[in-house]
Amino acid sequence: MRSRIGRTGPAKAGPYVRKTGAGPAEAGPYLRRVAAVTLAGVCLAAASLAGQASLPVGRRPSTLRPFENRGALSSIEVREPQGRPEQGRGTTGSGQAGRGDNETGVDRLRAFDPAAVERGRTVFGDKCGSCHRPNGRGGQGFAGPDLIRSVLVLQDVNGRQIGAHLQAGHKPPIPLTSPDISDIATFLHREITYAAERTNYQLQYVMTGNARAGESYFNGAGGCNRCHSPAGDLKGIGSRYDGPGLQALIAFGTVGGGGRGGGRGRGEAAGVSRTARRATVTLPSGETFSGVLVRLTDFDVTIRDDAGRPRSWLRSGSTPKVQVTDPMQGHIDLLPKYTDADIHNLAAYLATLK
Repeated sequence: MRSRIGRTGPAKAGPYVRKTGAGPAEAGPYLRRVAAVTLAGVCLAAASLAGQASLPVGRRPSTLRPFENRGALSSIEVREPQGRPEQGRGTTGSGQAGRGDNETGVDRLRAFDPAAVERGRTVFGDKCGSCHRPNGRGGQGFAGPDLIRSVLVLQDVNGRQIGAHLQAGHKPPIPLTSPDISDIATFLHREITYAAERTNYQLQYVMTGNARAGESYFNGAGGCNRCHSPAGDLKGIGSRYDGPGLQALIAFGTVGGGGRGGGRGRGEAAGVSRTARRATVTLPSGETFSGVLVRLTDFDVTIRDDAGRPRSWLRSGSTPKVQVTDPMQGHIDLLPKYTDADIHNLAAYLATLK
């Protein structure tokens, strides 16, 4: 079958090719424009490479000026990069420095005028401390709210909102001079910055418990001696962990985020964490398999046996039977029972086990 599409004559020259006489076809206007654009791109690439070439010591990378329509590439010059402000991104109305990329919490605190902060602290303590506590945090035993969390104070600029509230919104009104209001605002904004910057906090000595009471709890109500021994697994624990570490061990049985699994990879035998949960799977035939529990859902169970091999079974209801043993169960059971005093006393006792 012959195709309906056929060529009945030589191809005609399109709009992009111009044919003159019997000679070869010449490039039309379109192709000439393409060639001109390509040449311009090559020139730009060459100029860019020239700007990125290695420079002598002390020279900065070059930058291109904006092009001007003068029929040629603009000259390439070396310009010094503009430096960043040393004090962040400016200051707020209360004298607080902006949040710069290289600033720490301490740097931002230093942006407040120390003299204004101290004047504000004195005036605030004299005029407002009886209701809001001298540090502005209010709390139990004080009628006034916590001003460090106050939306009005957070949105204050140069003491304007605080001053307006003291004159019109506060009951009773508190007459203060403009400098006093400005100093109080600086003091409160400094306290807000301190509270917000976690880098300003320093961990203090936490051993406030009673070691003797902790020993009694260890051997009595806590039942810790059923799994642990001061002469065995806990020997020297007071030398290996600090206060926060001991408290974490008391509450969770482990320190850090290493997980509760075991093994280094699929099919590899490896050391198993002492906190890893184990499971025993009993099949309908009575055959049992034990290992570290990897996964347990209503639909399947996976363990890793002592040789490091993973084993999985589908579940239907309670078949196969799965019995889980959690070495951390004692800690889990105690969590809702602990009091703050119990944890502090236990930590103090464990710190004595050198």
